[in-house]
Amino acid sequence: MSWHIEWIEGGANAATSALCQRWDEAFENNGNIYQSRQLIRCWENTIALNEGKQAFLVIAKDEHGHEVVYCMYSQQTKMFGLKRSLLEPAGAAIDFDYQDPISIGAPMSDSDWTQFWQSLYKSAGLHFNKIGLFAAYRVSNSYSGGLGEVQKVNGVSPFLPLEGYTVLDDVLNHCGSAHRSNVRRRLRKAERIGPVSLHLVQAQDIDRALEDMFTCYASQWGDDNKPHYFMRPIARSFYQTLAHTASELGKLHFSYVKVGDDIWNWHFGLQHNGSLLWLKPTYVQGFQKNSPGLVHLALLIKHGLEHGIREIDFGYGPEPYKYLWTKRDRTLCTMEFFGADSLLTGARCFHTTAAAGHSAITRSKYAEYIRWKWKSIRGNSADQG
Repeated sequence: MSWHIEWIEGGANAATSALCQRWDEAFENNGNIYQSRQLIRCWENTIALNEGKQAFLVIAKDEHGHEVVYCMYSQQTKMFGLKRSLLEPAGAAIDFDYQDPISIGAPMSDSDWTQFWQSLYKSAGLHFNKIGLFAAYRVSNSYSGGLGEVQKVNGVSPFLPLEGYTVLDDVLNHCGSAHRSNVRRRLRKAERIGPVSLHLVQAQDIDRALEDMFTCYASQWGDDNKPHYFMRPIARSFYQTLAHTASELGKLHFSYVKVGDDIWNWHFGLQHNGSLLWLKPTYVQGFQKNSPGLVHLALLIKHGLEHGIREIDFGYGPEPYKYLWTKRDRTLCTMEFFGADSLLTGARCFHTTAAAGHSAITRSKYAEYIRWKWKSIRGNSADQG
């Protein structure tokens, strides 16, 4: 089976109207939130543009009616002192939880996905000079075709199914006794302080609410000038664009919890096809001893049960608090393709030899090296008190 692959400059912005219609239909029927054409454009028009990332729209077709759309970018970087191209999907290393292609043609089997990835790797090597690394860090297992390597640190995406439950107590009855007791105790304590309420941010209030959330996030994560996600002005611009676009699409789930007259916690989330993504929570300083994140999550679960949400998607990463709520997760894989030019291979071999006596640099460790500058500002975990 052979695939024909096009690399179109401009990313999602370059999609034709006919392609947009088919893409949007596939996304609405069976895509995850990060496969949204409009949300990808938000990233391309802010972070990618600001950081000099050249966006590409990849369209792949084979003779059996399979068709895949993938948004990627290329960026010049130095690898072992050599100037090479880094290729990654839209969302890069920290901005999107999942980096899956989207199928807009005939249904794809595992073997179809295997052949797609192999053909894409080969095509990238022909299209770009001096490729250093092609990497997608969080590909859902069902899209990997068995080629991906399960990530050692963030290789899971926990989720809490809500179908079959009616009220919060139904969910808690399937949790451990210690967690069940803690949630109920925290809710009772909050109610003794004042009325507890969940508020959804309306479209006209998005900008003001975001500024309050950014301030709150910086206070929580940026003590002593520590790096955090929203320390970058472009990250704030991305979320402003993302919030307004998601709101227009009916995909935004931006909320805060009040106890009495005080806001305790913020949560910026996205929803699609009954799945609510727990994305960026942050608590207000002074209330952390009351477990505001836990209270907020409990109220979101109640809200979800009342409004037909079928699952809470906790996003990537095996943080222990997620598994207090659920034992279910999805497997995420790393897809990597390394350039094969002799200079880069020689540099890798030399570097590995020079490191003898410490630890050999494997391909997975090299990928960690590429990601090091982003890791310190990932900040995608929630405080549970």
